[in-house]
Amino acid sequence: MSNQHDKAFEAYFDKKYGRHGEQYSDEIIEEARSAWNAGITHTTAISNVEPEIKIVILDRGFVFVGYVTQTETEMYIDKARCIRKWGTTNGLGELKNGPTKETVLDAICTVRPLLRAVLFTVDCNQSKWKPHLV
Repeated sequence: MSNQHDKAFEAYFDKKYGRHGEQYSDEIIEEARSAWNAGITHTTAISNVEPEIKIVILDRGFVFVGYVTQTETEMYIDKARCIRKWGTTNGLGELKNGPTKETVLDAICTVRPLLRAVLFTVDCNQSKWKPHLV
C-alpha cells in the first residue's frame, strides 16, 4: 500500500471520527482501513449498528433509499439511490416493498445528509430493496 494511500486514509479517519483516533481499538481501526481499502466510506464498526435499508426524505424534495446508519451527530446512506420518480399510485409508502416498474432511481452514491435536513424515514422490506442497491 502506498504512503499516499495511508495518508488519505488517516485524513479520512480524522475527518470522520475526529482527531482522537487513538480512542478506538486497533481492531476497529483495521476494520475501518479494510472498509476504506474496499471503497466503503463508512463502517458499522464505528457506530456498532448494522445498517438497514430505509427511504430517507430530506428537505427540498430529495428522497433517497439506501443502507442507513446514524450516530448522534451524523447520518450515512451508503449505496444510496435518489428516487427521481416514485412511480406509485398510493404514495411514497408503497415503495417500502421495493420499487415499482415506473420508479426511476439515480446512480448509486454515498450520501451524508445533515441531520437537520432529514424530515423522516420509511422502514423498508430489506429483501425487496437489496437487489436494487448493488
